[in-house]
Amino acid sequence: MSTLHSSLISLLPHHSLKGKRSMSDHMGEAVNYIKHLESNIGELSSKRDKLKRSSSSSAVDQQQHSTNTTGGSRRRNGSGSSVTVRPHSAGVEVVTSSDKGGGFELSRVVEAVIQEGFDVTSCVSTQRQARFYNTMQCQVRIS
Repeated sequence: MSTLHSSLISLLPHHSLKGKRSMSDHMGEAVNYIKHLESNIGELSSKRDKLKRSSSSSAVDQQQHSTNTTGGSRRRNGSGSSVTVRPHSAGVEVVTSSDKGGGFELSRVVEAVIQEGFDVTSCVSTQRQARFYNTMQCQVRIS
């Protein structure tokens, strides 16, 4: 039982356990955290569904939108730039690709990610031939 309790506590955010020492307090915090995560999942699912509906309602968006094999989505604009979003561990991975001299402002992409309730945990920028790539690992923000 002690090992299971320790495993559970290791999965909870540290700030939620501050000042709480009893096992019943820890269990209560675990229940609250699970409910919080379920709420976030529900909100993100409804946002995703809303985005899917809005993109499928436009014929232009339907032609520009495709699903890749990992379950993510890719969007291209007319300038040869694209954004790919796919699930990744506790969040998403966002990959932008653009031709030299064009493309996306990285700050705007980061701003959009943050507005959707994610924190950027890492970002790697690379250049291959005449294309620029930015790969961001993002996780769901824990309030």
